[in-house]
Amino acid sequence: MLHFKLNARSAHGGSSRSPSRRGAAVVELAVSMPVLFIVIFASIEACNMTFLKQRLTESAYEGALLGTRDRTTETELVQRVETVLTAWKVNGASVSIDGNGTAFDVLEPGEQFTVQVTADIPGNTIGPALFAPPTMQVEIVGHKQ
Repeated sequence: MLHFKLNARSAHGGSSRSPSRRGAAVVELAVSMPVLFIVIFASIEACNMTFLKQRLTESAYEGALLGTRDRTTETELVQRVETVLTAWKVNGASVSIDGNGTAFDVLEPGEQFTVQVTADIPGNTIGPALFAPPTMQVEIVGHKQ
């Protein structure tokens, strides 16, 4: 004849842990969950800042590339940068062109110019910008042809 011994867990489907151990698990969860959420949120925001920096850099680069072509005007250059920013859905951005104190349109071939793109961080994040400065700025230097 076979005899089976049922343990307490399988007999009533419950846990064999004591009530104090279950309470400790709840406290551990209550302490660790906010920390886990903060780490996840900070990681997402760091990725957003990296993408925003890349978008600004690419926009400024496109402007500098256009500025190196012959007979390009400052208006065309700014329009090109703003077109790229719009395509990337960057909000609150501004573009400025500096020819070392000289207007871009009167620069001589071979002279340097700087394309500066600045964007507001709060307008380009998912949540509140807790971990970043209020603006991000990128500069690209080119030589007029």
